[in-house]
Amino acid sequence: MSGLEELMKDLNVSSFEELKAYIEAPEHQNEEIVKQLKEAFEIYLEK
Repeated sequence: MSGLEELMKDLNVSSFEELKAYIEAPEHQNEEIVKQLKEAFEIYLEK
């Protein structure tokens, strides 16, 4: 199992759509993993 699959399993999500919803959910905004994922996506999307 890859790291991303393990992370998704730990977060109890089974698709990228569910992962996106998890990251965007107000109740998860203070979780360290959500903060790190958002930072990683911002860096990835920089041009």
